[in-house]
Amino acid sequence: IVPPTLDSIVVGAPITGQTVPNGTVELFLGDDDEGQFFLDSVVADATGLFSSAALAGGTVVQTLTATVTDTSLNTSAFSAGMLIPITLTGAPEQLFSLFLGFDLDRNDRLDLAEYTAATGRDEASFNLADLDGDGLLTFFELLEVSLDEIGVIDLVVDTATDVSDAPDTSSPSTLMNDPGTDGKISLREALLAVQFSGNVKIDVQVSGSLQLDSPLPTLPTTAFNLYIRGNGGFVLDGSNLTNGENGFTVNASNVMIEGFGLVNFPGAGVLLSGTAAISCDIYACSIGVDGAVAAGNGVAGIKIDSGASFNVVGGAVGDLRNIISGNTVGVIIDGSGTDSNSVYNNYIGLDASGMAAVPNTVNGVQVTGGASYTQIFGFVPDGTGLLISGNGDGTGGGGISISGASTSTLIIGCGVGIDANSDPTLGNNPHGVLLSDGASQSIIGALGFQESMPPDGEVSKGVLPAKLFPKTMDEQFQLSVFAGNVGDGIRVDGALSSGNLILGNSIYDNGGSAINLLNGANGGIAAPVVTSVD
Repeated sequence: IVPPTLDSIVVGAPITGQTVPNGTVELFLGDDDEGQFFLDSVVADATGLFSSAALAGGTVVQTLTATVTDTSLNTSAFSAGMLIPITLTGAPEQLFSLFLGFDLDRNDRLDLAEYTAATGRDEASFNLADLDGDGLLTFFELLEVSLDEIGVIDLVVDTATDVSDAPDTSSPSTLMNDPGTDGKISLREALLAVQFSGNVKIDVQVSGSLQLDSPLPTLPTTAFNLYIRGNGGFVLDGSNLTNGENGFTVNASNVMIEGFGLVNFPGAGVLLSGTAAISCDIYACSIGVDGAVAAGNGVAGIKIDSGASFNVVGGAVGDLRNIISGNTVGVIIDGSGTDSNSVYNNYIGLDASGMAAVPNTVNGVQVTGGASYTQIFGFVPDGTGLLISGNGDGTGGGGISISGASTSTLIIGCGVGIDANSDPTLGNNPHGVLLSDGASQSIIGALGFQESMPPDGEVSKGVLPAKLFPKTMDEQFQLSVFAGNVGDGIRVDGALSSGNLILGNSIYDNGGSAINLLNGANGGIAAPVVTSVD
């Protein structure tokens, strides 16, 4: 029996092809010509024609393949794979998806030939972005060329002052036409100009520290598809603010914030709030710390609340890591309906070297108030892609706190209490992880995650967002390490804190228990009794 023949793939149209009469065709997605993830099953008609559901445009490079089983129950080999076209509409999170869908080499670069083959774009059009001419694009080179390709407006901030003297900031074009008497555009003016705009890159091309005397403009629900790019040397300082103000306040969708220092705000360094704040990304920022010195934000480094969902804090490679330290809490994710947010490959409670503690006072990461489907994870070979260490003064949970009826939290591939050399020298106080007050259905550990995957490999709410879905789950995700913490490695407290899986971790050298179940937690299940060792 021969494999099915797939017709050409058209985004938004059904998947069609030809096979044996009345055969059952199974369709799969994968990295190559293989059946990695089941997609759909359909029965061919009496002439062998088959048609499946309409295909959505991919934001990750994947291949479609198929098998057929005839009426005598013989199954074919896989068909030749066909690349799914990538849909690039300008939403910034799709740019992250594009990058993560490719195989990266050890320098975190992707191959131009693979990118252009998958996208159908002319390789020559990317040559200007390949700055060193080696045929490889960094994430930032790819981002720049992708933004140029979709026609993003480039709004350059060229002053480190907080002047707002432009006569008309109603749009990027009016601001650029007349920036005011100083002839320069400030960050405040740029944020005012995108209040009702989309597909804009705000490019800060100056360095220095800007001490604000009033909060920056909120990005409202009418703004969208914004890329706000610091240069790694521009610091926003909220020392002069006193009424709970934040550094950036985002109520908009598809906003990327890159490369800022955010210190001394009475509220949060970044607040993502409201149901319109979806698919935002915060990466390559230093939040609450100036070098190795705490300059913390009063509420949190980053706070996500009030229904903000599908947002990502951090990124796949080291250059995208945030340093979130010195704050009251590193990251807060709060509220019912605040779902499917990811904390990904950051250093939380540490300096940029990962070798010295700059504690967040209460918790490194705090998930509370019914927030659900939160992913706290990293995937690198040594398990230190996400470090949550050195946090807590003993009054909160310490490293990670899950509470307030928050459900279905995933913790995987984390180093909790260890330094960047994987040594247990920077424990959290008191615990590595505390689940309490109704925290339930959490998964702590690679083994638990793999066992919880849907049988068809579906990427959906409650699993991983597609833009972070790795190419090879078994190779990319590593065990979590909970070591060196002052109290317990993992503590689960209260009868309402139940159904929490703790599987496939490394837990050692903590001051208390490795796993401590208190007050009927996890159904009061007793530890096994080992009767003999032969």
